[in-house]
Amino acid sequence: MADSVFEYLAEHNLLALGTASKAGIPHVTPCFYANDGTTFYFSTAADSTTAQNLAENPVAALAVADDPGTDWSAARGAQIAGKVTRLEGADAASAAALFAQRYPFLGSGPEGSPFYRLDPHEVHFLDNASSGDEEHEVLGVRWNRSVVHRVFRHLRPDELDELSSRMSTETVPAGHTLIEAGTEGDKFFVIVDGKATATNAAGEMLSSLGPGSFAGEIAIMRGGPRTATVTADTDLTVVSLSKDDFEQVLDTSPELRREFEAVTAQRLARG
Repeated sequence: MADSVFEYLAEHNLLALGTASKAGIPHVTPCFYANDGTTFYFSTAADSTTAQNLAENPVAALAVADDPGTDWSAARGAQIAGKVTRLEGADAASAAALFAQRYPFLGSGPEGSPFYRLDPHEVHFLDNASSGDEEHEVLGVRWNRSVVHRVFRHLRPDELDELSSRMSTETVPAGHTLIEAGTEGDKFFVIVDGKATATNAAGEMLSSLGPGSFAGEIAIMRGGPRTATVTADTDLTVVSLSKDDFEQVLDTSPELRREFEAVTAQRLARG
């Protein structure tokens, strides 16, 4: 499903960007975007309402959608929400390069333009032609939505900033093991890019993992050794959080702890 949403985003250029002032007054504007996996980049004028809102309240929600005409069973769209950072220096130059690559007709336009990065805590993909994690019926139409990426969504922006400073980026070559059943659970991982497979101690497949998937929470939350092996099917890029930092995050957010406990129970029941 992650591949599907990224392919979908690559086919589009324009999104609806929703922000809100510190007082909670909402504002939505269309804007062009570029993405690198689950990280999104956009630009807006420095004196715009959007820029003012982000200076006061650095979070945003994005939406990309098609017009399915009269066949709403073919409706598709993406919904993204997360923390926003105004980019400077080399980070801004990298975003400008992404825009220049995606929109070559802009010429030198991206150079020196103000750029922002959205690091999502939640990504959903709506595809009525496929099954999803969530199903709703509105106006007599069944809407199917899948969770592509949802980690730490209950944390405030300042808590997300603190968490980001504790995370480390790691790479795992294809065919290598990210975690191994029976070993100590000393880290929690979130896959940023690539695919992996989780298997139990008997070598039976438990699940396929992709961008936004996480692993390593069971041994930390329940104690004892790791219950599954996760092997990289492709080269992986992951971010990791130490056991102590992960436990501190859960202590900060009871809602997040309940969500991880539910996931842990489901995974243990699956074997």
